[in-house]
Amino acid sequence: MRIYEATEPSDLLAEAFARLLPQLSERMTAPDREAVARIVASPATRQLVAAAEDGRIVGLLSVALYDVPSGRKAWIEDVVVDAAARGRGIGEALYGAVIELLAHQGFVNAYGTVSVPNRPSERLHEKCGFTHLFTMRRTGWKLGRWRDLAYYHLQLNPYDGEPAPVVPFSGLDGEYIRGVCEKHAQRIKEA
Repeated sequence: MRIYEATEPSDLLAEAFARLLPQLSERMTAPDREAVARIVASPATRQLVAAAEDGRIVGLLSVALYDVPSGRKAWIEDVVVDAAARGRGIGEALYGAVIELLAHQGFVNAYGTVSVPNRPSERLHEKCGFTHLFTMRRTGWKLGRWRDLAYYHLQLNPYDGEPAPVVPFSGLDGEYIRGVCEKHAQRIKEA
C-alpha cells in the first residue's frame, strides 16, 4: 500500500473520484477530467491518496487550506476508503500523514466534519485525536434521509503566543512529503 499526494490529474484519479465519492453520498457526482485538473492544480486544496500495490486508488483525503482575516484554516474533507478495503487502517494512515504535514507547516488547528450517524468515521476522528465540537441538525440529505453534521477539532501546535507564519504546502520539500506518506502507509494492514 502506498500513500502519496496527487499532484497531476490522471485517468486513475478521475476513476477513483467516480468510484469512491458516491460511497460518501449517493448524490455526489464525480468531477469530470477538467474539474479533476482544477482540483489538483488549486493551491487551496491538496489530495492525498492511498493506492494498492496494483496502483488502484482505494482511499482519498482532501484538505482545504484558506486564509481569512482570523487566520489560515485547514479543513480535512471528503475522506473515503473503498468499502472493500475498509478495516485495514487506511483512513487512519491518510489522517496521520495529513496531520503530520499540517503540523509541520505550522498550522495550529485542523477541522473536520462527519455526516452522522457514522460511527466508523466518528471513531476514526477520535482515534486520530480529534475532539467533537458540536453537531448541526439536519444539514444535508444523504443516504436517503436528512443527516446531522458533527464538527471536529484537532490542535496541531501549541497556543504559545502568535503562531509562526504557515509554510504553504507548495513550500514543503517533496522528499519530506514522500517520507511522511511512506511512514504512515507502513501502518496499513495487508488484505
